[in-house]
Amino acid sequence: MSANGSGIDDDDKALFRQYVEQLSSTAPADDGERFLEGMSDDDAQGDYYYFDKNQMDSESLGAEDVMSGSVMGAQTSLLKRLKRGAVSIEGRMDLHQCTIDEAASLLPGFIKTAKYQQWRCVLIIHGKGHFSKEPKPVLKNMVYHFLMENPDVLAYHSAKPKHGGAGAVYVMLKSSRG
Repeated sequence: MSANGSGIDDDDKALFRQYVEQLSSTAPADDGERFLEGMSDDDAQGDYYYFDKNQMDSESLGAEDVMSGSVMGAQTSLLKRLKRGAVSIEGRMDLHQCTIDEAASLLPGFIKTAKYQQWRCVLIIHGKGHFSKEPKPVLKNMVYHFLMENPDVLAYHSAKPKHGGAGAVYVMLKSSRG
């Protein structure tokens, strides 16, 4: 507990202010959506998602395959809205040209930051793996497995073409209210 009784210590507040200042200095896109160009390892606060590309098999997603899912009990209308792209994107992360290790360290921190910012819908751009040496898109499959296993994720669906199509995914996060 902090001295002011808020439960948030001064170091966490300073880190948050520093991060918000970085976001503020990033120019918004033409459509007003905020972009995150990536975060440092410090922002990820030591989180790492382990993904073994050797676990990919014939069931793995291909470059043009749709990624879609939701937690049990999620409203069907939510997934329908994601499929239509009828969502307000509050943050983005572009993992293009990241290695698996870089993406695995950035992704958990991005979701943690989105939850802290109380963003409900984010876009993760993973690409289709066309320039990968692997037969299947490794980053896309890593993101897919991460979303299936992450307790903060309510639903996800591949983006509409204007947001990256099968090379990106809308992610609806669970509400922080409680």
